[in-house]
Amino acid sequence: MQRSPQYENVTLAVQNFFEDRLSRLCENGVALEQIMLDVGMGFGKTVEHNLQLLRGVAEFYKMGSPIGAGSCRAKGLSVK
Repeated sequence: MQRSPQYENVTLAVQNFFEDRLSRLCENGVALEQIMLDVGMGFGKTVEHNLQLLRGVAEFYKMGSPIGAGSCRAKGLSVK
């Protein structure tokens, strides 16, 4: 997963994943306010993928849940 991650559009891929999971959760009575979305920076993504996710974070806010975006272990994004 980490060695050669490939996405045609990483932001869209994560957004589609969230839409599917949010739909399932809401169907089962979980409110959007109870769900925090984590874009998963550094997990199966390149540095460029991580940067694309940061640039597209506004798309995730439109989904109605709080956003978590930790970068402490995201490869290539740490400050030295």
